[in-house]
Amino acid sequence: MIQLWLPHFPMSPFKGDCERDLQRAKREWHNEQTIYLSSVYKEVTRWEARAQEGSLIVRDMAVPSETTNIIVVVNVDKEGNCFPAIAPVIPEQWKGKIPPNLFQKWLNVEHPKIGVTRTTKVLLPEINPQAAENSKIEFKEKTFVAESYNMPGFSSEDIPSHTIRFKWPPEGSNLPRSISPQAEIEKYGKPLNQTKDKMAVWLEWIEPPFNEMFLLSGSLDYIYYSAWMKDLIKRNNKKEIFAWRDKYVSKINSPLELAWLYPQLTKNMFSESFNNDFLFDLETKFGISVYKVEELFEHGDYNTFKNREYDKIFKQTVEIPCIFSWIGYFWWELSQTIQDKSVNICERCGSVISGKKDKRFCSKEENPECFRARRAEDRRRERNNNE
Repeated sequence: MIQLWLPHFPMSPFKGDCERDLQRAKREWHNEQTIYLSSVYKEVTRWEARAQEGSLIVRDMAVPSETTNIIVVVNVDKEGNCFPAIAPVIPEQWKGKIPPNLFQKWLNVEHPKIGVTRTTKVLLPEINPQAAENSKIEFKEKTFVAESYNMPGFSSEDIPSHTIRFKWPPEGSNLPRSISPQAEIEKYGKPLNQTKDKMAVWLEWIEPPFNEMFLLSGSLDYIYYSAWMKDLIKRNNKKEIFAWRDKYVSKINSPLELAWLYPQLTKNMFSESFNNDFLFDLETKFGISVYKVEELFEHGDYNTFKNREYDKIFKQTVEIPCIFSWIGYFWWELSQTIQDKSVNICERCGSVISGKKDKRFCSKEENPECFRARRAEDRRRERNNNE
């Protein structure tokens, strides 16, 4: 069981204001699913509502901060089921369940295109503490522009080919190996031969689901981390892989209601055989016997449940990994994978592959094109040897 904190806008844990806002949000978090960050908020404000089916309680909060962002807090059970199952940063095609080997798919996807000056509109809550409770929160549409960055080494001869070449850290600098190019460029970068000091950068992912996962992602760090992760895999540097994982993963106390129960309940949205399996697990794991799911949540008022054992069991907290961002999830998933099996680079096409220690090439499932081409090469070689 894990918990994901997925920001709507790029948010680097290595950048001062973002790091502080993340700490503020974690300090104030009390089982909310959406956290709104903005400097316009004067105090922490919380609200909740029941989901459409009337069973699950969805909680949100607004936190005074230095940056503007929306963080979706997603609890994931051991089977990969998510709560919430539907959110802007969770691809709809997953149907509420994170697919396996996601880090591998990301490392093998084509690099995103880099665009500029794209705007987006999001709904942010406005809070009126003087209003009645049911009208205190009003959502209004706000327009944002992709964040602007210094681009070191951007020169005029690159413009006709629509390419940008930069190296970080710069040649001759005394800066150590990069951890977050985006944050470091902002602090130490000196634009060279640029007509403008900054560019509004937009990364456009070619393939789903990454264009949904990285909904408004303009961070150059993502390209850097992809290349660095592949290099560590190629060198089989497990120590540094675990070190990178630890930069994004902490511990958090989550109620069992969020860590196990709610993700299991959301399966009902996508599975016909859900009820029987779930009721069986309720009885065998927790000793709760009900004939239908609704019995767990039958109540006379908003907070009184018919089943007296509910609070005793599902309100107790468990310590689970808290992972920041999809990049953090990739580092975490890679670190979990290399503990059980080998992760290598395909000798033919250079893709990331996983499996047995002696595996050298892509399987049919990992890369059908590479697999078919290699089989054709093998048959051609066999014919030549037999002639």
